[in-house]
Amino acid sequence: MSIKYKNLEKKRFDVGEAIFNEGDAADCAYLIESGEVQIYNSDMEEIAVLSQGDILGEMAVIRNRKRSFSAFASENVCLVIIERDVLMGKLDEADPLISLIIISLIDKLYDFSESGDIGVKHDTLNDMS
Repeated sequence: MSIKYKNLEKKRFDVGEAIFNEGDAADCAYLIESGEVQIYNSDMEEIAVLSQGDILGEMAVIRNRKRSFSAFASENVCLVIIERDVLMGKLDEADPLISLIIISLIDKLYDFSESGDIGVKHDTLNDMS
């Protein structure tokens, strides 16, 4: 999938640098243009590794919550910054059914994370519907 992000600001992070920490305010999401990002839970257990083309931080932005996880650059990384107003504008422009599905999925993932069942596997997603 090709995503056009002309006119959006980019930010670089060095290896080991925090992109955001659990509990931080969520004012933007990030699209990984290059590099890798590790996601950690509150016990500093790695729960995901994201790479080029992946988006992080979008759930907290869409639901207007604090960050649920911490994200660190596992190698030099370049991120495209998707500000809250841009992301929410795109969600508002989307088909209302698609917006409802996205918000519903995010709420279900938050329910999983709050119950301590962070290790969501692909098979688990089928059980959510």
